[in-house]
Amino acid sequence: MKQNRLLLLCAGLIFVLCTTSCGGSGTGNGQKSGPAVANANWSQNEGVVFVDVDGKRIVDNKSLKSAGKFSEGLCCVVDKESGLLGFIDIKGNLVIPCQFEAPNHYDGLHGLTVRSREVFHNGYARVASSEANMLIDRKGKPVLEGFTALDWDGKVAIVCKDDIRKPGLVAMDGKEIVPLGTYSAMEFIGEGMIRVYGNNGGKGIIDAKGAVLIDNDQKSKNTNTPYSKVGEFVDGYVVVQTTNGDWMSMDKKGNVIVTLPKYNGNSLTFGGQMPKFSDGHIIYDNAVYYSSLSMVALFPPKGTNINSYAFVDGMASVYEGSLSEPKIGFANTDGKLVVPCLYSEKTDFSDGLAFVRDDTGWHIIDKTGTVTGSLQFEPEPRNNELGKFCAERALIQGKTVVDKTGSVVEMPGIVEISSFYYSGNDNSTLTDEL
Repeated sequence: MKQNRLLLLCAGLIFVLCTTSCGGSGTGNGQKSGPAVANANWSQNEGVVFVDVDGKRIVDNKSLKSAGKFSEGLCCVVDKESGLLGFIDIKGNLVIPCQFEAPNHYDGLHGLTVRSREVFHNGYARVASSEANMLIDRKGKPVLEGFTALDWDGKVAIVCKDDIRKPGLVAMDGKEIVPLGTYSAMEFIGEGMIRVYGNNGGKGIIDAKGAVLIDNDQKSKNTNTPYSKVGEFVDGYVVVQTTNGDWMSMDKKGNVIVTLPKYNGNSLTFGGQMPKFSDGHIIYDNAVYYSSLSMVALFPPKGTNINSYAFVDGMASVYEGSLSEPKIGFANTDGKLVVPCLYSEKTDFSDGLAFVRDDTGWHIIDKTGTVTGSLQFEPEPRNNELGKFCAERALIQGKTVVDKTGSVVEMPGIVEISSFYYSGNDNSTLTDEL
């Protein structure tokens, strides 16, 4: 019975492979920093237009052809006449002139996601000149000329030259830390740590100084245990899997903190993938675990069943009744039921709000379960037509903006609009550990 429950749990878990890809919000370091903006009139060839949450045009430039997304307070734009790239700030000022060419994508290396081009991340963005890819700082000054930077954390960068399969690690002033070609691939896995791949496919971990935590023969320097999977660091811990199927957490010194036991000899824990942490937590075997794999609380709350095996915005859905006719609610990372099981459908929480549906239609709730408003749409929107919330705004059916009361936010003159997202603060002063 327990083995069947474990198999069901593994089948239902939501996972992501550890990558360095940019978040969908396009905010860079500050996921909820800077004013919320949206692109508007995108298909009308009116230049570049951004609006705030009340529909006011805060950027309106007809000399620009197109724009990307804001990140760290800057947005890449393309000049109509020259076709070259530059960057504007949140007021529409062209703070970095349009003088750069579009860099290569470099996507899909060894199944890894390379840092998105033309997006500011930790104080730098990748662009191109007529000769090579390069990084620029927030003033448009070239950095690491002669290298192609695949990813960076503001202190060090993973770079290559002629062969993307021979990366190295350099400081932002170009000082070599790990020579080119030492590993076949490298990627940041959070908190100043880097996953490395040997030429035989083995995984390892090094820090930003090049010191080895796990070598690329998949052995910990402290335990001499081979590993088949290496995750991302969250709050000082990384989850790894041994070749015999055990899952354990390690700290930045390679010390094993917690080893999760097998169940009836079953090694299908986490479905064979790396778990997705949300707010430093995961759900496993009817309990909430912290990133160190230490148990926080039992889950789901008494009298309910697990409906979602991952926390999103600190909340996971649970249900009462049957799967065919569930009554859905939400529990937090402490394992407490905070939204009663009253609803037949739901969306995930985003920015502290979620859509829920009962017999009377769609409503909006906050994390206490309080109904802040209801939707009045004919025909009634489908679940997949309900956008995520950002700064108390959500896009419905891809064309209409509503606030947290469900009221339509009128935006005169706007034919099309994208979802709102946070533009990001000026993160030019970087912390010691990003």
